[in-house]
Amino acid sequence: MYTFLNTGALGIANLALYPSNHQELIEDGSLTALCGVIGSKDIETRRCVSFALNNIAANEKNHVICDRLGVIKPIIQLAHEDDLDTHLQAIIAMRHLGANARNRIKINEMGGVNPLLRLADSTNVEVQREVAACLRNLSLGEQVKVALVRAGCLKALIGFSHSGDVEVAHQACGVLANLAEVVENQSVMVEEGLLQHLKFVLRSRNFNVQREAARAIANLAAEYSHTAEIASGGALPPLVATLRSPDVMCQRYAAMGIGNLATHLGNQDKILQEGALEPLCDLASFSNGDLETQR
Repeated sequence: MYTFLNTGALGIANLALYPSNHQELIEDGSLTALCGVIGSKDIETRRCVSFALNNIAANEKNHVICDRLGVIKPIIQLAHEDDLDTHLQAIIAMRHLGANARNRIKINEMGGVNPLLRLADSTNVEVQREVAACLRNLSLGEQVKVALVRAGCLKALIGFSHSGDVEVAHQACGVLANLAEVVENQSVMVEEGLLQHLKFVLRSRNFNVQREAARAIANLAAEYSHTAEIASGGALPPLVATLRSPDVMCQRYAAMGIGNLATHLGNQDKILQEGALEPLCDLASFSNGDLETQR
C-alpha cells in the first residue's frame, strides 16, 4: 500500500515539474488526491507530496486555486515534519503561496508562522534562507505585520540578521524593515533593542543587507516619539557613513532615516556634529541621479 501511494505521489510530483501539466493535474483531481494522503505513515509518501505541492505552488497562476482547493493547510502540516526534505519543500511552497495577498492572511490564520519559527532554529542554511524568505513574503501583508511581531518573530529575525550567509541576513533585514512600517510594531521593536543589532548589521559589506538595515532604521525613526531614543542609541554614525555608500538605495534610505531623526530639534545638533551636512548637500545636488534621495 505504501509503495503504491509513494509511486503515485512521486509520479504526480514529477509531472508537476512542468507548468504545462498543472491545469490537467488540477482538473483531474490529482491535487486534491495529494492532500488526501499527507496523513500516510510512510515518510517517503509525505516527502513526495510535499515535493509535488511545491511544484504546483511555484506557478503563480495556481496561487488562487491552491487556496480554493484547501492546499494551504496540508502544506503547513507538512512544514511541521521533522524530515528535512519534507519540511524544506513545504516552506518553499508556503513562500510561493505567500506572494499572494489573500494567501498571506490564510497562512497566518491557519498557524503557518509556528513551523517557521520552529525551523528558524535549524542549522541547515537552505532551511534558514527559505524561512526568512517566507517571512518576508508574509510581512508584505498589512494585516500580518502586527501578527508576526506578536507571534515572537523578532528573536528569530534578529538572529538571522547576524547570519554569515548573506541571503539569510538580507531577507531577515527586509522582514524587519517591513514590520517597522507599522506604528504598532515600532515601540515593541525599539524596546526589544533592535536598533543595536541594526547598527551592527548596517556595517555589512553587502549592499543588499545595508539597504534593508538602513530602511529598517528609517522606518523606526518615522515615529516621532522614538527619534530621540534612536539618535541617542547611536544610529547616526552608521547612517551618516551610509550616505557615502556607492549604492544609490543605501544612500536613499540613509537620507530618509536622517531626515526622520531631524524632525526632533534635539537631534539636529547631533546630526551636524556627525558630519551629515556635507554628504546630504552632495546628494541634494542630484549627485547620484536619484530623485527620491533628493526628496
